[in-house]
Amino acid sequence: MRDIGMKPVVIESDPEHAETFNQTLPDLLVINASGTSREILDEEGLDEADAFIALTGIDEVNVLMGMYAQREGVPKVVTKISRNDMIDLIDADRAGSIVCPRDIVANRVISYVRAAESAGGSNVETVYRISENSAEALEFKVKEKHENLTGIPLKDLKFKEGILICGIMRNRTVIIPRGNDTIEQGDNVIIATTLKQLTDLSMILR
Repeated sequence: MRDIGMKPVVIESDPEHAETFNQTLPDLLVINASGTSREILDEEGLDEADAFIALTGIDEVNVLMGMYAQREGVPKVVTKISRNDMIDLIDADRAGSIVCPRDIVANRVISYVRAAESAGGSNVETVYRISENSAEALEFKVKEKHENLTGIPLKDLKFKEGILICGIMRNRTVIIPRGNDTIEQGDNVIIATTLKQLTDLSMILR
């Protein structure tokens, strides 16, 4: 990381963990201290940092650290939150980007399952849960078998309820779809849906 100008600093309160970081990640500057200490953060130049990540095991501590980093003007702040019920209570403008490891793992598991289904005929490329898990964003690859969808203006296709075409990716260009746009073979289509068990793009039609 130092080769590209990055100078990462890890503040770790546990001496054994700090030593492990030191031995396994020689590019890091590891400080055995409390990351909640304003004095330590100021000594390490928090106000001049390009990014700050709060990763302790206590959500409330992470939020307070993220808020302090935001107040000190750090351009990019990431705050780890493990409990979903806390997310709605946090002002992202004051605590930076909120990351929930549980949701990340869940999305990865779902993506893995859908990828496994792909071997059995599914053409889902990626999947993410959204809107408090009540909906999914799915990415499909348009193939030859989808001729009933291709070359037809979106306004003339009859979609099932609960389907929204969010984007069409064609030759590295992202198309924000309008009524006269068409889906073509080779495209990647991103849809948001409240429907469950969609395993093929053709299933979005009535």
